[in-house]
Amino acid sequence: GPTTSKTDLDALCREMNTCDSIEAMLDAIFARRELLPGLDAVMYSDIHARKNSVFVYARGDLFTHLTPGSQYPYSGTIAENIDKENLEYLIVDDTQASIKAIDWALFVPHDVRSYIAKALYTRGAMRTVLIFCSAQKKSFHVSQVDRVTKIATTFHLRLKQL
Repeated sequence: GPTTSKTDLDALCREMNTCDSIEAMLDAIFARRELLPGLDAVMYSDIHARKNSVFVYARGDLFTHLTPGSQYPYSGTIAENIDKENLEYLIVDDTQASIKAIDWALFVPHDVRSYIAKALYTRGAMRTVLIFCSAQKKSFHVSQVDRVTKIATTFHLRLKQL
């Protein structure tokens, strides 16, 4: 029930706070993916908007062919989209129905059909985007935003300590 998942969520956050790398934190999230039913992969984007760069790290079967730290231009990314539209989070129900170039460049080729993304800021600048991905469409819902926010916030704060 909901209490178990609250405990699991707290346990995940405690575990992430002992991790000493990006990969270890992504592994921890992936290991508890039942917290977000439908989750097949988790992706971290390290955002450097002024340098027009995003560095991408992922864990999960969908991204086995993605080199950790792969660099993409910032323009056209989910990060830019979230920033421009001033969104709290972004849910895409079906990447194959998307008009965004990044969905076709990064998600469709890796068989990601839907995702929920959460951005976090340092001193007003977006630095972290965590993207929870599914191979099924419509896997994520607004009811999961609090949970996604807690996981992403823990990730973001831990990154600063590393």
